[in-house]
Amino acid sequence: MEYTEAVKILQSSKKKLEFPVSWGTDLQSEHERFLAEEHVGRPIILMNYPKRNGKAHLEHQSYH
Repeated sequence: MEYTEAVKILQSSKKKLEFPVSWGTDLQSEHERFLAEEHVGRPIILMNYPKRNGKAHLEHQSYH
């Protein structure tokens, strides 16, 4: 799942989240759990995090 798509899903969700979501911020565990467990219903891989905030274990896209 693309990072941007994940942020849009989280922002439009009716679920009350402890940490606010906006594009460019690092997603928290609660965000990833919601996406995997409640939205998709299976494990997911988040891709194309913004380069400055990307987690080391996630795939980065080069924008050259």
